[in-house]
Amino acid sequence: MPAPAALTGLIESGDGQFPKEEQKAREMWVSKPIYESLPYFYLLVGAICLAASMYLNHWYWPEVCFGVGLFCLVAGLVVWLKRRDHRDQDRRAGQGQDL
Repeated sequence: MPAPAALTGLIESGDGQFPKEEQKAREMWVSKPIYESLPYFYLLVGAICLAASMYLNHWYWPEVCFGVGLFCLVAGLVVWLKRRDHRDQDRRAGQGQDL
């Protein structure tokens, strides 16, 4: 059964690559300072939410803040570590080509 027309742009081709015109449309256009500061923003929001969970006593807010804080801390660390590893691999690959 063929995929619905609305989903055809979301389905990958057999080799796992999108056509070039679709790749250009999928590129993310966020300024570099915002992109680079996202992991630190996630970590900051996580720390603020964890701190707020200690001081809030109303309804389920302590549990909500704790969950959001923990999620943001983990997300910030994952993004930061993945970027660091990727940049380190790129640096090593660039040095290997120069030899």
